[in-house]
Amino acid sequence: ENKPADSDAIEVPCGEKAKVINTIMSSYGLPDIEKMVSKLNSSGSKIKELEKRLKDSALTSHAEPIKAEMSQGSEQVNGKTVKKRACDVFNMPEKDFNFNIECWEWDAPNRNVPEIDPDYIFRPEELRAFLFAVQTNQRAMFWGDTGTGKTTLIEQGCARMNYMFSRINFEGEIGRFDLIGRDTLISDGENTVSKFIDGALPQAMALPMVLCCDEIDFVTPSVAYVMQAPLEGKPLVITEDGNRIVKPHPMFRIFGTGNTQGQGDEKSMYAGARPQSMAFLNRFTVWKKVDYLNADQRKVLLKKKCPTLNNKYVSMITQYVTEHLKAFEQGNVLQPITPRDMLSLGKAIATFTIMDSSEENAVTNAFKSSVLDRATTQDFAVLNGIVARVRS
Repeated sequence: ENKPADSDAIEVPCGEKAKVINTIMSSYGLPDIEKMVSKLNSSGSKIKELEKRLKDSALTSHAEPIKAEMSQGSEQVNGKTVKKRACDVFNMPEKDFNFNIECWEWDAPNRNVPEIDPDYIFRPEELRAFLFAVQTNQRAMFWGDTGTGKTTLIEQGCARMNYMFSRINFEGEIGRFDLIGRDTLISDGENTVSKFIDGALPQAMALPMVLCCDEIDFVTPSVAYVMQAPLEGKPLVITEDGNRIVKPHPMFRIFGTGNTQGQGDEKSMYAGARPQSMAFLNRFTVWKKVDYLNADQRKVLLKKKCPTLNNKYVSMITQYVTEHLKAFEQGNVLQPITPRDMLSLGKAIATFTIMDSSEENAVTNAFKSSVLDRATTQDFAVLNGIVARVRS
């Protein structure tokens, strides 16, 4: 009965040991050992609780819930932030993610919240970087080769947290007016009038939304300049609309993704990626390289997405992707293989082995349709060799 429930608490002496100690304590005018140990254990529990509150407060932006109202056509959707344990939200180990994060609750379905992919694999390092950026309002840049899952990480993070998500793709010739907005002629029933219509940036800034600037290393200098104030967490001034000021919502967040670090394409693989101004890049306060899934993670994903694929083919595809990625990283082939490509190959093998009585032909055609027939002549020679090796 004297053993404390808390493993870090001090055990209270009992019996003759307690009598001896209390006699000595009494001679010095000190209270009984039972009272002193009780106070120490009580203080230890309070310290732990205060440490927990301090840790949680460091990762949550506001003490009180933030509320939001927005219209979806004729419907009004209301929401508020709630604190939840990260380990519960993302189904991650409690020992690594035992802290509070701010999530959203909506009183009706919010069409701007992405759908959850239950098979998505979160990796601890990338997830911590995402949560740090969202919870402390940092501007984060996730970069890495094509198909590593940079944008999907942000999207699925928002899905689990019920956070609104919007994506702007900078791969095309997106310009200032696409971001800021422009005057548009509209009819009010009797007359044609000019009205300023907000672009993607002010629309997102006005909401509790995560804005993903996809392939931002393709951005032109004029557009990069427009982004500078929002990337500092400051209001946006729209000179085209009479210097109207758009203040960011307290829960508005910006992420960037790119195939490069914004300093040019060192691999000569991503045509259009531009070296960016250091002043622009410096406004991103969190940087994280996102790599491809490792072999164990690829195997888990294959089994989840292609449940009819037998273990022999799961192992074969996993080995093929490992060797393909190695050839890609060493510059022996220019064609990467993404998780999307891997799943396409898995589904092709699962289907073709049903459609074709010849198992050998089925696997050959699956590799050709998913990987080999889109390879250049040089890549084909390397990749076909890998296919032959993993099938032997």
